Amino acid sequence: MIAIIPVFLQSSDQFWRTPDGHELILKAFRSVLNARQIENLMVFTNDNLIINLAKSLGIDSTMIKDFESQDSELLPAGTFSSLTYLREILSINLDSLMILGFRNPLLTPELIDEASAKFKHSKAPALISVKTSIDHPCQLNAYYKIADIGLIHLFDENADISPYLKLLSSHTSIKSSFNQRNQPPDRRGTIQRLGDCKLRNLRFRLTKPFHFDWDSRDINDKGRSGLYFRTYDDYHIKYIPIEENPDRTSPEISPSFWIYDTGNTARVLFDLDSCPSHKEQIKTDPNFIMIGAAFSDSTMSAAMLKDPTTNKHSISFNSESLSHDSYFLRAMPIGLSPSIRNGVVEIELDEISELIPFDFQEKNACGIIYFLLQMAHNDTYDLQEPFIPNKRLWCKDNGSGKIVNAETGKEILGRQDFPDVFEPDGTLFIMKKDLIPSFDKEVLNGNADSFIMEENASIQIKSELDLLKYKAITRVAGISSI
Repeated sequence: MIAIIPVFLQSSDQFWRTPDGHELILKAFRSVLNARQIENLMVFTNDNLIINLAKSLGIDSTMIKDFESQDSELLPAGTFSSLTYLREILSINLDSLMILGFRNPLLTPELIDEASAKFKHSKAPALISVKTSIDHPCQLNAYYKIADIGLIHLFDENADISPYLKLLSSHTSIKSSFNQRNQPPDRRGTIQRLGDCKLRNLRFRLTKPFHFDWDSRDINDKGRSGLYFRTYDDYHIKYIPIEENPDRTSPEISPSFWIYDTGNTARVLFDLDSCPSHKEQIKTDPNFIMIGAAFSDSTMSAAMLKDPTTNKHSISFNSESLSHDSYFLRAMPIGLSPSIRNGVVEIELDEISELIPFDFQEKNACGIIYFLLQMAHNDTYDLQEPFIPNKRLWCKDNGSGKIVNAETGKEILGRQDFPDVFEPDGTLFIMKKDLIPSFDKEVLNGNADSFIMEENASIQIKSELDLLKYKAITRVAGISSI
């Protein structure tokens, strides 16, 4: 097996530039050279002193001045630059590769051979060294920022929308703006002539009834038309009957019209063609039809799509209004009856621009409430909650209802009763060549095997405190620290 050691020193790595640091680097180099499973070792670095250290042991070394430092959260700094040089300059054809960190002088040839043997007999395409985590998920909270919250209204395809279109056509200020539009025709909600008004090439959708407190909006009855548009007074939302605003001449401000269904329910008549650019931002598929949408006054933020041949559903988000980071989606179908609420669906999303499969019973649902969350990476967050339990580790006992250890069946009373949880150790990584660009993603998706490093063999010297810990481990073990 080929092994590489990226040794790319940062400005904070002053210890590694001292004689003691050089001795520990040489110790790590010797461990790899003495491993029986390593056929070829190469060192890549940005420091001439490291080049000289490698040459003193007869190790091939390469200087790379410009290197990446943020391409991977798991692999050592400079790994991708080293691999690019290996592949494009040296033209070395790899089947599998071991990458070793230089910051663990406790690594031994025996551990390297053991990890290599485990990878050869493993069905997983990658292996990563791990250690027992000091911080346990049962003690920690997750911090999220809210990217989007909304309700995907489901359309009522069986409803007759012609009465509402006739109401719209009777108002000069609205129909004049409608007549200015020139959108492709669609059989749903398209009317060629209503009285003296031609409503051409308009595509409307009427939502299913949903809970809506008209009373809290100071609306106590249906009124003359029962048709409202939404407007804003500073930070307050107001619902204005269309007959009370004869001067309104721009429905593009609000392509949705609110319908008084009952005292506790409403519908929305939504003109999908009023904002065609927003439709283009929603990823669609020729095999799917749109059966619902989440929208504000001028933006469609999400859509519910359905494959009529399989009756499978998918959610599509307006990816242009979102970044390309990972997201966490929580969604729940709702209906007029509480019985429709059958639990929250939680989905981790690596790519927000793709269609997201979503399984639910469409018949009794009027919409999908969703929360689109991002992991907070700084002090600013909107939501804090315990980490979601991994059911492979602990679960609820069906008889007692108590939380138990999934491995032992014993009730969990405290931290000591949870199964061990591991985190990346940073010492070694082995992978098939085609996994190199997506290594982090493969590990996060659970596609990597683990090699457990015992506490007396796992360390990453990045600070003076780490150096003291290393000296303490070697003193207790009765071995030389150099």
